[in-house]
Amino acid sequence: MDSLALHSLSALLLLLITSASAAASDPTNQFCDARIGYGDSGCGVSAAASSSKILIKGGTVVNAHHQEIADVFVEHGIIVDVKPNIK
Repeated sequence: MDSLALHSLSALLLLLITSASAAASDPTNQFCDARIGYGDSGCGVSAAASSSKILIKGGTVVNAHHQEIADVFVEHGIIVDVKPNIK
Protein backbone atom coordinates (compact mmCIF):
# COMPACT_ATOMS: atom_id res chain seq x y z
CA MET A 1 0.00 0.00 0.00
CA ASP A 2 1.52 3.35 -0.96
CA SER A 3 2.03 6.14 1.57
CA LEU A 4 -0.81 8.33 0.22
CA ALA A 5 -3.34 5.51 0.57
CA LEU A 6 -2.03 4.70 4.05
CA HIS A 7 -2.29 8.36 5.09
CA SER A 8 -5.85 8.59 3.72
CA LEU A 9 -6.83 5.39 5.50
CA SER A 10 -5.39 6.58 8.82
CA ALA A 11 -7.14 9.95 8.51
CA LEU A 12 -10.46 8.19 7.83
CA LEU A 13 -9.92 5.90 10.83
CA LEU A 14 -9.22 8.88 13.10
CA LEU A 15 -12.35 10.63 11.81
CA LEU A 16 -14.46 7.55 12.53
CA ILE A 17 -13.02 7.23 16.04
CA THR A 18 -13.64 10.87 16.88
CA SER A 19 -17.16 10.75 15.45
CA ALA A 20 -17.99 7.69 17.50
CA SER A 21 -16.49 9.24 20.64
CA ALA A 22 -18.50 12.44 20.21
CA ALA A 23 -21.74 10.52 19.74
CA ALA A 24 -21.07 8.28 22.74
CA SER A 25 -20.22 11.20 25.05
CA ASP A 26 -23.87 12.30 25.31
CA PRO A 27 -26.05 9.50 26.72
CA THR A 28 -29.26 11.12 25.41
CA ASN A 29 -28.02 10.55 21.86
CA GLN A 30 -26.69 7.07 22.42
CA PHE A 31 -29.67 5.25 20.89
CA CYS A 32 -32.13 6.22 18.15
CA ASP A 33 -35.59 4.87 17.46
CA ALA A 34 -35.47 2.96 14.17
CA ARG A 35 -38.54 4.89 12.96
CA ILE A 36 -36.82 8.28 13.44
CA GLY A 37 -34.25 9.49 10.92
CA TYR A 38 -30.73 10.37 12.00
CA GLY A 39 -30.66 14.01 13.11
CA ASP A 40 -34.43 14.16 13.72
CA SER A 41 -35.86 14.74 17.20
CA GLY A 42 -32.44 14.90 18.83
CA CYS A 43 -31.32 11.59 17.40
CA GLY A 44 -27.61 11.41 16.59
CA VAL A 45 -24.87 13.92 17.30
CA SER A 46 -26.13 17.13 18.87
CA ALA A 47 -24.78 20.63 18.30
CA ALA A 48 -23.20 20.50 21.76
CA ALA A 49 -21.26 17.36 20.84
CA SER A 50 -19.73 19.05 17.80
CA SER A 51 -18.10 21.64 20.08
CA SER A 52 -16.69 19.08 22.49
CA LYS A 53 -13.11 18.30 23.43
CA ILE A 54 -11.84 14.75 22.93
CA LEU A 55 -8.59 13.26 24.22
CA ILE A 56 -7.56 9.93 22.72
CA LYS A 57 -4.88 8.33 24.92
CA GLY A 58 -2.25 5.94 23.57
CA GLY A 59 -3.40 5.78 19.95
CA THR A 60 -1.25 4.66 17.05
CA VAL A 61 -0.74 7.77 14.92
CA VAL A 62 0.27 7.06 11.34
CA ASN A 63 1.34 9.60 8.73
CA ALA A 64 3.17 9.38 5.42
CA HIS A 65 6.60 9.19 7.08
CA HIS A 66 6.25 7.06 10.22
CA GLN A 67 3.98 5.79 12.96
CA GLU A 68 4.12 6.42 16.70
CA ILE A 69 2.16 5.83 19.88
CA ALA A 70 0.78 9.19 21.02
CA ASP A 71 -2.19 10.99 22.51
CA VAL A 72 -4.45 13.00 20.19
CA PHE A 73 -6.36 16.08 21.40
CA VAL A 74 -9.35 17.12 19.26
CA GLU A 75 -11.28 20.34 19.87
CA HIS A 76 -14.33 21.39 17.84
CA GLY A 77 -13.58 18.59 15.37
CA ILE A 78 -10.03 19.82 14.69
CA ILE A 79 -6.88 17.94 15.72
CA VAL A 80 -5.15 20.42 18.03
CA ASP A 81 -2.24 18.38 19.39
CA VAL A 82 -0.54 15.04 18.79
CA LYS A 83 2.18 14.03 21.26
CA PRO A 84 2.86 11.52 24.03
CA ASN A 85 1.39 12.09 27.50
CA ILE A 86 -1.02 14.98 26.92
CA LYS A 87 -2.48 16.01 30.29
